[in-house]
Amino acid sequence: MIANAWSELARSGMIAAAPNLDCSVFRPRAPPTYSSSVGKLFMPLERERLVNALTASVSKVGRTYYVEEQDLAMLRAQAGGRATLLEAVCAYIWKVFAAVVGSSDEKCRMGWWVDGRRRRRLTTAAPAAMRNYVGNVITYAVAEASMEGIRRLPLPGVASMVRESIKSAVNDEHFQELLDWVEQGCGEVRRDGDCRGGWVARC
Repeated sequence: MIANAWSELARSGMIAAAPNLDCSVFRPRAPPTYSSSVGKLFMPLERERLVNALTASVSKVGRTYYVEEQDLAMLRAQAGGRATLLEAVCAYIWKVFAAVVGSSDEKCRMGWWVDGRRRRRLTTAAPAAMRNYVGNVITYAVAEASMEGIRRLPLPGVASMVRESIKSAVNDEHFQELLDWVEQGCGEVRRDGDCRGGWVARC
């Protein structure tokens, strides 16, 4: 966002939508209120699930793929008319993963990092204030399903699962609860006068 604004300023001498640095768009409730599920999202992993950074390369494979535009369009069409490109690609990956793992595991999870700028409705500021906000407004949604269910469900059905998982898990109430959770556990950050722009990262 900052790079785009800087580029726009260099080209035209002006910025159409100035970045918003006002942390007051985030207001916790008094008293802070949140469900236990919010805290579990950001709690440390259990010891057996921790990743050792020194040996991660042994069990982790990273790949970059180039996909033609027409193939993406075809995949989206196969995932149904309502599916976005992200939903179609995630549904395809989920089905491929379930097919590869097979019966060696019963369930599998998929997670999505979600930008809350377009999902958080504010009563204290105009929507533009949220869209242009510079800071950490990121959370993630997680869905779990059986391997057999993912394999049997057609692609449009899996794409619908992706859509509903994100929609139900990441909404205005979720972000408000997350804000309250951070306020409860990291209140000293706010009292010290530090900006809440990086609240998730700091806590």
